Amino acid sequence: MKYRTEVDGLRALAVIPVILFHAGFEIFSGGYIGVDIFFVISGYLITTILINDIEKEKFSIINFYERRARRILPALFAMLFVSTIAAYALLYPSNLEDYSKSLAYVILFLSNIFFWKNTDYFATEAELTPLMHTWSLAVEEQFYLLFPIFLILAWRFGKNRVFWIIVIMSVISLCLSEWGWRNSSVANFYLAPSRAWELFAGSIFAFTVQKRGVQKNESLALLGLALLILSIFVYDTSTPFPSVYAMAPVLGVGLILLFADKDTLVSRLLSIKVFVGIGLLSYSAYLWHQPLFVFSRLLHGINLSVMFSLMLIILTFILALLSWKYIEQPFRDKRKFTSNQIFKYTFLISFLYLIIISILLLSKGASYRFQFPAQPEPWSDIKCHGSKKISQYENPLEECLGSDGNRTNGNIYLIGDSHAAQLTFAIQSVAKKRKVDFYFINTESQDEYPNSFWRKSVTTDKLLDYLLSVSSANDYFVTSFHRGHLNPRRDLHYRKDRLLASSGKAEMFQMNMERYLPKFEKKGINVILVKDGPLLNDIDTSIEACMFRYNNDGVSSCRIAYNKDNDTRLLQSAVFDELARKYLNTSTIDFLPELYDDGFFSPISSNGEYLMFDRHHLTKNASLSLSDFFDAKIISQKNTTDK
Repeated sequence: MKYRTEVDGLRALAVIPVILFHAGFEIFSGGYIGVDIFFVISGYLITTILINDIEKEKFSIINFYERRARRILPALFAMLFVSTIAAYALLYPSNLEDYSKSLAYVILFLSNIFFWKNTDYFATEAELTPLMHTWSLAVEEQFYLLFPIFLILAWRFGKNRVFWIIVIMSVISLCLSEWGWRNSSVANFYLAPSRAWELFAGSIFAFTVQKRGVQKNESLALLGLALLILSIFVYDTSTPFPSVYAMAPVLGVGLILLFADKDTLVSRLLSIKVFVGIGLLSYSAYLWHQPLFVFSRLLHGINLSVMFSLMLIILTFILALLSWKYIEQPFRDKRKFTSNQIFKYTFLISFLYLIIISILLLSKGASYRFQFPAQPEPWSDIKCHGSKKISQYENPLEECLGSDGNRTNGNIYLIGDSHAAQLTFAIQSVAKKRKVDFYFINTESQDEYPNSFWRKSVTTDKLLDYLLSVSSANDYFVTSFHRGHLNPRRDLHYRKDRLLASSGKAEMFQMNMERYLPKFEKKGINVILVKDGPLLNDIDTSIEACMFRYNNDGVSSCRIAYNKDNDTRLLQSAVFDELARKYLNTSTIDFLPELYDDGFFSPISSNGEYLMFDRHHLTKNASLSLSDFFDAKIISQKNTTDK
């Protein structure tokens, strides 16, 4: 395959915006599209190599995998080695456990699946996740694993038909991504089926170049470059991705690959030595930048200064140069490392990593490093909390909310997200004291975001209609949800065609609740809206860090100021209070002041007990301590509403 210097220039145009985006430079608001540029380039190069090998009848699947292993694994293993040492030194046990799990998925080329299940790429938490960036490597690795097999099997149908099969698969994948960002946004972002069209687009460009060569067209090449630059500076976290919006950078790369002949301005620009040099270092730079920024933020706080960020970027490229020269280049040289050595080292190092992972997980994140109580586990004894528990039931509504509508009056139904789940222990205690039934179901297992607002949907209506059918007069319908759902930046990039402003989200919740509140009132059911509980706002402070400080200083740590905490839920309080004013049967409960003492609350009690197990969930014992409070508040009289 003929070397094209402008392709390395494209790699530079991919990696620089990604690094600047993760560094927090807002002007590069669409810098994340650098990953999409990488996808197209990978599809183009891999397909070009495969076509040449197949047509020359020298294709070997083993040789192909060997070349990919030489290219990807040595630098990746080196980064993982250094990151694991840093994680061991800097992360608290529960965070080190999470790191170890993500490391296992990286080794298995499945990290995109891990992060789909655990982390939103655009959330602040991603800035504290060392291996987050490996999701894109997993997508490419899955492509490398399957695409050669597909190509060699499909080639018997003829080259032209293979081309059109890829076109069809690309269109299907694009349609899936367009559906996905509206209906299953996190999966859409991370998983290969909705990303495959970008890699297939590279394949389509490879077939075209292989047939017709690189054409010279200054206008189209410049248009391609303009599309890339426009995407980098115009797109932001509110842009649905991937979707048809991703066609701009994908087409931009395609126009350059197809029409940036070596004599064009774009080709000459991208072939400038500095761009080519950065392009050569791009893989290692991509590997090193994320852990550098993450561990720096863990040490110095989430908001790094501009100068410090620039220093980290310089350090990224220094490490990239060392990695390229002393790791990437030697391992790509067959004279220094034979095929047998490559495969032997790959399996040996992978096995060693799996041993390390097992040790870290079995030791609960190397908890022996710290002399303080282990962080409490999330609640495991709530019947209908979590999709796994609910999915085991053939009829979840009947199993979780009961089926007999002729029970004794005064039963309590708690419905909401995990911020409702944290109240189950207190409210269940109230029900037991009153000798009535208690029922709970987690709405997050029933519908896609934003179910906590009871948006108008089939499953939401089905749930509330079912509750109406089984409840009786003088029963209680209690609901609560995380005040963060009303945050205008929460999941912003997923739903550009939806109501995004925080006020719009509040209106959506209020409007959809008002469709049902008259029905509950008519039946004599008491609706109680519980305002949200405490939130540890310092995203880079873990509950274990709070306990570590308590254990060393002997005083309560990580205090949350009530005024600051209350400010973040003012919108939730306003809409709850408005509903309570409008409907006779609706009231509100605010337990937050109950937890505060002299205007402050600590996740660690004065006697060293965990009161929260993460930044925004109470422990079981903390919830139970509120039993008497809820017993006094959950009564039928309207005048008990917290105003």
